[in-house]
Amino acid sequence: IGKDPMPADVVMVRDEISGSSPVLVRPLNKESIAAYTLVKDIYGQGAFVFKVDAPRNIYRQGVETIQYIFLWFLAVGVIFSIASFLLFEKLVFVRRKEKESEERYRSVVKQAAEGILMVSIDNKRIIEGNKAFYDLIGYTPEEAANMTLYDITPEDRQKVDSEAERILREKREMRLRRKDGSFVEAELSANQISYQD
Repeated sequence: IGKDPMPADVVMVRDEISGSSPVLVRPLNKESIAAYTLVKDIYGQGAFVFKVDAPRNIYRQGVETIQYIFLWFLAVGVIFSIASFLLFEKLVFVRRKEKESEERYRSVVKQAAEGILMVSIDNKRIIEGNKAFYDLIGYTPEEAANMTLYDITPEDRQKVDSEAERILREKREMRLRRKDGSFVEAELSANQISYQD
């Protein structure tokens, strides 16, 4: 213990080894770990420092595990990104097709020679109509947006409700009141369209 030169790591731990902690363990580097103990002579004096080196298997396994976890997260991230991109592309494509279909539908409805009208089945509120319908009743789309079927028919509410139910089953003739107060006979047919309940 008193000879020089002693290895630097032994010199560092020599003074730390005592009776209360007879063994001291320290990492030497990333690959190995060392354990030190002080061996005493028959007189109880420190004779030499005993050192054992061992590879740091747990540390190496921990580093490998962290690398595998990182690679796993990276792979999952790449797969998630590709899947998200493909889903986004699909949604954009579907939305574009829906928009084109909706535009075609609106074009057909707007240019139809027959009057087309959308009405809420619950309160008979006028939701939307085409140009032919607005020309027929004489109201603008803005005016009609605040109106119901009750406002454009001369009949009472109960009769309008019963006629609306019958029109869903078969074509019916009904008088409509125009903006100028005159009446026009119209043949009506209806389809019920489900939209957001």
